Amino acid sequence: MSHSKQLTTVCGLLLAAVFFLIGTPALAQSTAPATPVTTQPPPVTTDFILLLDARQTMAANTNTSGNPYERLQIAVAAANTAVQAIPVGTNLGIVILQDNVRTLRPLSPLRPTDRQHVQTVLSKLTATGHSPMHLAIQHLRDHVLLSHSKSNVFLLLMSDGNDTSFSRTLTETGTLKNKTASMRSVMLATYVSDDSLDKLQKMAQAIHPDDNAHHVLHHGDLPTGLLPLQLACDAIDDHRLELLASTGSALSDSRRLVGRLQNQLATLQQVEANRDQLRRQLDAITQAEATQRTAATRLSNRISTLEAQKAQADKAVVDLKAARQADQLAALKLQADLDVARSALTTSRADLQKAVSERDALHGKVVADVEAKRGLESDLKAAQVQANLLTQQLNTEQELKKLKEERKAGNKQGPNNNADEQTKAILSAINSNPFGQLFEYFWAQLLGVLGVVGTGGYFGWKNLLSKVREIDSNVDTKLSNQEQARHERVNSLAGQLQAIHEILQQRPARLSDPGSRFGNGDDGISQPQALAVSEKLSEITAELRVIGRQIGASTISGTAKRGPSLADLKLVNGIGSVTARELVAAGIENLAQLSAASDDELRNVPENLARVQKWREEAGWIVAIAKATGSSREDAKKAFYGLADSHKDALDVLNWRKPEDVAVIVKLLSDQA
Repeated sequence: MSHSKQLTTVCGLLLAAVFFLIGTPALAQSTAPATPVTTQPPPVTTDFILLLDARQTMAANTNTSGNPYERLQIAVAAANTAVQAIPVGTNLGIVILQDNVRTLRPLSPLRPTDRQHVQTVLSKLTATGHSPMHLAIQHLRDHVLLSHSKSNVFLLLMSDGNDTSFSRTLTETGTLKNKTASMRSVMLATYVSDDSLDKLQKMAQAIHPDDNAHHVLHHGDLPTGLLPLQLACDAIDDHRLELLASTGSALSDSRRLVGRLQNQLATLQQVEANRDQLRRQLDAITQAEATQRTAATRLSNRISTLEAQKAQADKAVVDLKAARQADQLAALKLQADLDVARSALTTSRADLQKAVSERDALHGKVVADVEAKRGLESDLKAAQVQANLLTQQLNTEQELKKLKEERKAGNKQGPNNNADEQTKAILSAINSNPFGQLFEYFWAQLLGVLGVVGTGGYFGWKNLLSKVREIDSNVDTKLSNQEQARHERVNSLAGQLQAIHEILQQRPARLSDPGSRFGNGDDGISQPQALAVSEKLSEITAELRVIGRQIGASTISGTAKRGPSLADLKLVNGIGSVTARELVAAGIENLAQLSAASDDELRNVPENLARVQKWREEAGWIVAIAKATGSSREDAKKAFYGLADSHKDALDVLNWRKPEDVAVIVKLLSDQA
C-alpha cells in the first residue's frame, strides 16, 4: 500500500514539472548553453499612451509654405497612424486636452475592431479650450498610470508647444518616469516655430535622455516623427516571435519526457491491478469496523439519554416537594388575609350605614336650600325687570328732554313753531296707554331716529306709518332695489308696533306692580312676557335708528337730502353704484373715510367683512399715494393697481399707514416711470 502511494506521488511531481516547463518558456530555454551578453536590450513596451493637444491654438495652420495644414489635422493623422502600428493585444490609452482633460480611452488591450472606432472618434475632434499642458501631465500621472507601476510605457505627445506655464509642465513631466517600471517618449511639434520644438525636446529628455522631439508639419513628416514608436512596435513583435520559438523547443523536450512518463505509468498501472483485490478486502474490513463503531455510538447515546432523563426526574421530585411546601405557606397566609378582610368589611359596613344616615340628613338640608334659592332667583328676576324698566324710563326722560331742546331750537330757525305743542300731544296720547312707560321710551327713541316734527298735530300708530312712507315721496332720486327693501322693512316694523299696541290695550300692565304679574288680576302680562315685549321694542328701535340713518332724512315733511358723489368710492376695484350707496348709508362717503373706518363700522355694510376690509386697504393705498406724489386720485388708482400686478409680494408685507412703507412704494413707482 505504501509503495503505491510513493509511485503516485512521483508521477504527480513529474507531471507538474512538465506543465511548469510548458507554461514557462524562459525557464525551458535556461537549459540551453549560455552565451555571453554584451549589452542589455531595452525593455519591451507594454503600454502605449497618446496625448493629443486639441486646444484652440491647434485650429491654426502649421505655417509651412505650400502646405497650409491645420495643426489638429496633422496631429489626428499622426494618432491614427500610431494606432494602426501598435500590435493587437497591447494596452492603448488616449487622453485629449481641450477646455479640460478627459480620457478618451483608458489603458486596455487593443482589439482589431478598436482601430476603426478610434479613427472615427478622432475625426470628430475640434480645437477648443485653453487649459494648460501641466494639467494633462498631472492627469496621466494621477489617473491613467495609477495602477501601472510595473509597466513599460511609451508616451506619444502631439502639440504645437503653446504653453504659458512651461516650467511647471516640465517639472510635472519629470515625475512621470517615477510612476512606471520604464518610460520612453516621442514628442511631435505641429508648429514650425523652433521655440515650440525646443519645449517639446526638453519634455522628452525629462522622461529619458535619449528621447527627442520632431517637427510634423505635413503628412510627409509622419514616418520620420513616428520612427521611435515604430521601433517600439517592432520590438514587441520580435519579442513575441522569440517567445514562440522558445515555447516550441520546450514543447519538444516535454514530449520526450511525457513518453518516458507514459512507460512508467503503464508499469504503475500493472502494479495497481495486482493490488486491487487486497484493496477490496481492506475496504470490507473497514466497512465492518465502521458498522461496529456506529452501533457502539448509538448505544452510548442511548445511555446518555437515559441518564439525562433520570436527572430530570430527580429534579422534578425535588421541585414538587418545594412546591407543596410553598402551597402550604400560601394557604396559611391566605387564611390570615381572609380574617383581616372580614374584620375590615365589618368595620366598613358600620361606617357605610353611618354615612347613609348623614347623607339623608344632608339631602333634606340641600332640598330646603334649593327651594330657598329658587325663591331668591324669582325675586331677583323681578327686581332685574323692574330695574331695567326704570333705567329705560330714565333714558326716555333724558331723550325727551334732549328732543324738546332740539325742537325748541329748531322752531326758532324754521316754520314749525308748534313743535312743542305737537310733542306734548303725542306724549299725552302715549301716557293714556296703560303700558305707557314702555311706549314713552319707544316713542322718544323713534322720534330721535326719524327727527319727526309734524305740522298736523297728534298722530297715532296709523299716522306714524303714513308719515314714514312720506319719505319715499320726498326723495327726488330713483330708489335702488336695496333702498326699496329698506322702506318695505320700515312698513313691516310699523305693522309689528301696531300688533304690540293692540296686545297691550287688551291686556294692560303696570311697571309699578312688584308682584309676579303686571296689571290687575289674571288679565295682566307676566314677567317673561313683559321682558319679551321690552326686548322686542328695543330691537325695533335699534333697527329703525339704523334705517333712519341710512335713509338720511332730516324731516318727514321736508325734502330728503341727496347722497354724496359716488365717483370717489367707485375708484376702488369691486365697488359699484349699489355698493357705494351701501357705504354712504353706513356713514362712509369717500375714500378717506373708508380707509379710516374701523372693523365695527365696516360691519354696518351689508357685504362680506373680509371683502370690505380689502377695499379699505386699497382705498388707504390710493389716498396715501395721491398725497405722497401730489397727483389726483384717478392717477393714484392707476399707479396702485399697476403696482399690484408687478409687485404684489411687496404690497403684502407693507402697510400704507406707515410713511416709510409709503415711501418705498413711491420709490417703486418712480423706478417704473
